[in-house]
Amino acid sequence: MANLLGGKNKKTSKTIIKQNNEYKQDISPQEPYTGYSEEIEKKYLKDDRGTIRIPNENKLEFDALLSIQEDFQYSYELFAELVYDRVKRLSKEEHQEYLDQLARLKKKHIQKEIKKAEKKAKNKKV
Repeated sequence: MANLLGGKNKKTSKTIIKQNNEYKQDISPQEPYTGYSEEIEKKYLKDDRGTIRIPNENKLEFDALLSIQEDFQYSYELFAELVYDRVKRLSKEEHQEYLDQLARLKKKHIQKEIKKAEKKAKNKKV
């Protein structure tokens, strides 16, 4: 249209960028991603206590076992020993499944505790 009206003919130049398809090495991270912070894990699993609701009869049996055992002063010590004995009897596949499940539960617990802490901090600000 500009030519019809007597204007100058402008040439538009298009710059062509050629893509370089040569193979480039992957950049390795300075610090590999671990998926969680060990510091956070220690903070939330250090002294955290959970509750197990069991039938009274099982509780009484557990207490009786605890009272006759001289090796254990606290219930969590006997409980840990019972868990350890049971884990020792697992097959290799079951043991690996146990470890995987334990890691998932720890991660889930830590995420839950972080959310609680964030919510608590948010409520303090308001």
